Order: sequence, then structure tokens, then C-alpha cells
Amino acid sequence: MVKFLLGLLLGDALKLYHNPRCSKSRQTLDLVYNESPEIVLYLKNPLSKQQIQDLISRLKDPISELIRWGDKDAPNKPEHIDSQVIIDLLVENPKLMQRPILDNGIVAIICRPPGKSLDLM
Repeated sequence: MVKFLLGLLLGDALKLYHNPRCSKSRQTLDLVYNESPEIVLYLKNPLSKQQIQDLISRLKDPISELIRWGDKDAPNKPEHIDSQVIIDLLVENPKLMQRPILDNGIVAIICRPPGKSLDLM
């Protein structure tokens, strides 16, 4: 709750990187709905390189978890993964981004399972 309030004081809105076709993403939206998050439909409006870099800088999870490596369109997981590898993959193919991601402007977390979203509340 303190992190959430601090984010609001600094002018950052709570954002949910959301895919409406994903059940985990819908479940997370249900859990955070009362906080009125900004819904980022990253498949309709793909993130820029800078937006992805900013997201990575706040990501609490390992950056390798930002990619859906098991997706049919995903490449084989490389041995060495750095932010540039992640950025390049997501710019080329936004649907490889793990979802949902909740971002309060200070910390971003991958909400798998959806209950992890409560860690930012």
C-alpha cells in the first residue's frame, strides 16, 4: 500500500499491462479494479523500446520471465539474456510479453499467479 501511495504522490498511475484474452490477466484486473488502473493494451498499442526499457528498470522479477518462452512463436531461450535481448524480442513480437504485469511507477511485477497483484496494494 505504501508503494502504491508513493507512486500516486509522484504522479504515476497504476498500470496493468493487459491481454483481455488471457484468463490470468482478467483475474488480475478483477483483483485491482477498485484501484482504477490504467489499462495498457500492449497488443493493440505495442510498447516502444524506451517504454520496454523503463518497464524492465522497475521489474521486480528476473527479466528473463518477461518473455513467454513456451509460446509457439518464441525463439529458443538463449543462454545469455540481457535487457537488449528482451527489448528486441518484444519490439519484434509484442505477444511474447508475459502477462499480466502490474506497474505502480516504482515497481512492476508479473502477476502470475494473479494474487501477486495484492503485493503492490
